[in-house]
Amino acid sequence: MIGLIAGISSILLCCNFTIINSYNNPTLAGAMPSPFLLLFLPAALAIFSSLTSNQKLMFTSFLWSLPMSFFMVAMPDIFSLYGLISIFYFVSFLIMRFKSFA
Repeated sequence: MIGLIAGISSILLCCNFTIINSYNNPTLAGAMPSPFLLLFLPAALAIFSSLTSNQKLMFTSFLWSLPMSFFMVAMPDIFSLYGLISIFYFVSFLIMRFKSFA
């Protein structure tokens, strides 16, 4: 459940980052693939892994989103929430991991 919420929140923040962001220049198409590859796709993978309870995919989405999350934490805006979302991916992985032991 945490992974699902984190994935949906990340997709919403990614839409905000790419479309509504006041710092973004909409005429530059070169900046768009990076947030899609490093924020949107790991969020989609986290949602999928949360729905299928696949802990390996959740850990993959955590590792995949980690570099961009470190970068976004340094931003003074709402985008610093990506660090928290990345932590939620990891917490969701741990919950899946320990639930499989029980």
